Amino acid sequence: MSLFLLIVSFLCSGFTAVTNAALAKMGLSAYINIFVLSYYTTAFAIGLIMTIARRERGKRGDALVGLTMGITNSIAMLMFLHVLKFREAFFAFPVRSISCLVLTSLLSMLIWRERLSKSQWVGAILAVVAIVLLTT
Repeated sequence: MSLFLLIVSFLCSGFTAVTNAALAKMGLSAYINIFVLSYYTTAFAIGLIMTIARRERGKRGDALVGLTMGITNSIAMLMFLHVLKFREAFFAFPVRSISCLVLTSLLSMLIWRERLSKSQWVGAILAVVAIVLLTT
């Protein structure tokens, strides 16, 4: 089940980024905030409905993690849209994706004390190098 949710999250994240970029290019920037708000509100509603339908009792920690993820993803999306005003999408999309990968790795090391393997370290270093090369 978690692999399925990971794939759905990946697809939805890409859909949101592409849709927001399209709205910006079509001159509908005024509606982007409404789209982001409705997107994350819909995700919250679907999660709540699924929890109630399965008769699961949520934990306070789960709700806190979900709320934190929603807020940080909303902020990240709004910042991404701001960047699209100054940079082309072919530049912004890879930098955003690579940055998320590196920041997630760093946070998992700091918060959950995870250890990266040698290949993961090589990947993170190559990701940082890619960001530097893209931004120079």
